[in-house]
Amino acid sequence: ARAIRAAGLSLFEEQTGTSTVLPIDAQSSEDYRGTPDVIFVCVKCYSLPDTVPFLSRFCGKGTLIIPLLNGLDIAERLQCMIPAAHIVLGSISVFSRRDSLTQITLSKSEIRVMLGAEADAPFPHIPKSSCSKSLSKCLHVPPSAYCITQC
Repeated sequence: ARAIRAAGLSLFEEQTGTSTVLPIDAQSSEDYRGTPDVIFVCVKCYSLPDTVPFLSRFCGKGTLIIPLLNGLDIAERLQCMIPAAHIVLGSISVFSRRDSLTQITLSKSEIRVMLGAEADAPFPHIPKSSCSKSLSKCLHVPPSAYCITQC
């Protein structure tokens, strides 16, 4: 977190050769104070149990947890580990690699994120305050799912 906070997060796109440095207020789970509207869980499947204490500690009444990791039953597993949580089904398609603590290289420029709920479950409302301007520009709302693409 310190390295990203100090240097920003550098994104390099191989296809276009462009590089962007994003200022990020990264915080460790020990330093974080607050109750987020949305938490994206982006870890390897085997690390999921290690995230439960953080998620349990910081989830508020209306916090949405969106798991974006490999595995078909991730939402069900998270729901069992944190019964009171609001879990939204998620899927991501991104071709990237981490080259250092502060640099990510995108092999393909296109990033697709699909969010939704099971057929019999109501899709929770995501407050406008939780969406950045750039995110809300590319947020499309079909009847039962959010599709965030090429953000």
